[in-house]
Amino acid sequence: MIKYLIGILFFICGSLVAQEELFTCTDIDSGGFYYNGSEYKLTLFNLSQFDIKIDFDNRTIESPDLLFEQAYCLDNSKNLALLTCSNRYGQTFMINALNYEFTYSTIFGHVGDGPSDSGYADSIGVRFGTCREI
Repeated sequence: MIKYLIGILFFICGSLVAQEELFTCTDIDSGGFYYNGSEYKLTLFNLSQFDIKIDFDNRTIESPDLLFEQAYCLDNSKNLALLTCSNRYGQTFMINALNYEFTYSTIFGHVGDGPSDSGYADSIGVRFGTCREI
């Protein structure tokens, strides 16, 4: 009986430990709208790569590269393979836990800030690609 209770205790404690994994993600394509000083223009963006920590079990992500230091992740009980998170800057990151494909959007620019004195405003964009565990 004691062995049975200890086994249950180890199982519960093991479930509470974060299963955080580190990924590097690479864009396949990226585009959106760039503010040219007077208006937004449709454009392609340079492809890039970023690192992200993901805990699929506890549904959390962290990536300073993407400004995801504090993120809100949806509880998607209808499809647990999809992890969808957003932050306070209007950015959304979604990843498929089965194949590690991702999409990322940033929408702050048009509604969140006007052009600065130098004529700069944040771009609006979407990118997609794949991640691999490192």
